[in-house]
Amino acid sequence: MRTMFFAAALALGTATVAVTPAPANAQSFSESRIIKHFDLPTLRAVVVEMGGTIEDSPNDGYLIKFPNGTAATANFTACATGQCLGTNISARFGKPSDKSDAEIERLVVDYNRRWSAGKSYLTDDGRPVVQAYMIADGGITMENYRMQLVVYSQMLQKMRETIYTEG
Repeated sequence: MRTMFFAAALALGTATVAVTPAPANAQSFSESRIIKHFDLPTLRAVVVEMGGTIEDSPNDGYLIKFPNGTAATANFTACATGQCLGTNISARFGKPSDKSDAEIERLVVDYNRRWSAGKSYLTDDGRPVVQAYMIADGGITMENYRMQLVVYSQMLQKMRETIYTEG
């Protein structure tokens, strides 16, 4: 039942269309464009298409604010050739004050069992993290990149629901 709910939420999330105009010099979103490497203009075009925002992060990388109210930091990786082939994205959650460390750990383990689009773990101070990694090796479409970010934002929503309301 939860899987059907998540699939329905995913379908609804993919219907989101941005109404924020992009600056004239910004790269525009094109579903079929093949991405051979990741860069800020490409990430910005995809995030804006989703209806989100992106800005420099105070901790390096880029802070993405998704339309569903979640946020994460993205960094480009695997840049040995001068072109980055990976996007690493992660979000750290605050420790729920109404749950013990053992309860939080159990919820994170259960989350990993139920939702496999990313991975979740606890930091040394017991804060849940949800992380995903996207690769451009061989090329992917902009639509594929967008869909991976849509699914990731929904994974953040599921973690928020899991640690703050379940248990």
